[in-house]
Amino acid sequence: MNNKLTMAKETESVVLALDYGVKKTGVAMGNTISQNARPYDILPMDNGQPNWGGLLTIINDWQIAQIVIGLPLNMDGTESALAKRASKFARRLAHKLMEQKNPCKVYLYDERLTSRDPILIAGLMLNLEMTVPKMNP
Repeated sequence: MNNKLTMAKETESVVLALDYGVKKTGVAMGNTISQNARPYDILPMDNGQPNWGGLLTIINDWQIAQIVIGLPLNMDGTESALAKRASKFARRLAHKLMEQKNPCKVYLYDERLTSRDPILIAGLMLNLEMTVPKMNP
C-alpha cells in the first residue's frame, strides 16, 4: 500500500494590472498562488504612450501571464474618452506582445464602482480565479 500523498501541482502565474492614464499609469502585480496583489510602479506616459521598451521589459522579466487594464466606462456603460484611449492602448500592447511571440493575454476590466486602484483590479482578478468579465480587446 502506498501512503504517499500526491497533490496536483498548482500553476503559479503573475498578473500585471494597469490603471491607464494619459500622464501616468499605475502598475500592480498579483500572484495566482498567494492571491494577493501589491503596488509595483507608476509609469510616466507621453500623451498616453508608455516607454514601450520599458513596459515590455517588465512583462518579460517578471514572466507576466496576464495583463488587466482598467476600462473607465461611464456609469451608464458608454465609453468615455479615456476608455477609448485605454482600449487602443490595450490593442497596441496585445499587438506588441504578439510580435514578440509572447503568449501573455491582455484583458480590459470594467472598473466602474471600483476605486480605480490597480492593486484592487489585480486583487479582483485573482479572487475571480482569473476570469475576466465583459471585455476583451
